[in-house]
Amino acid sequence: MAGTFFPAPFICYSDHLTPIFSMEAFMTDIMIPLSYLLVIVAAAGAVIMPLVNALRNDPASLMKSGITLVVLLVLYFLSYAISGNEVTKIYEEFGVSASGSKYIGGSLIMTYIMTVIAIGGLFVDKLMGFLK
Repeated sequence: MAGTFFPAPFICYSDHLTPIFSMEAFMTDIMIPLSYLLVIVAAAGAVIMPLVNALRNDPASLMKSGITLVVLLVLYFLSYAISGNEVTKIYEEFGVSASGSKYIGGSLIMTYIMTVIAIGGLFVDKLMGFLK
């Protein structure tokens, strides 16, 4: 009878006679996977829709995006190349290997470079504003 109103996995029986709806089971079994699906759909839409719009209206703008992507990839590979692969005791505690250490180092170096570029861009923009 209780299966008629609620799906069977969400029914708990407290005294083996009275059905109780389990909100915890509903949230973990249905809502969390549904939220994962919605985030994936939103991320795909955020990537695909601007590409479709650029193809329709201004295909030349894709060239600028492609150049930016290539510059970022080159910057990452340069950062990865100059990063070290040392494994300290703290890394060993978390099971980080030499290649993982190199990946982490490359990501950190790229983050530092991008931060310096962003702050430098702010200074240049303000300087140009003062000179006008």
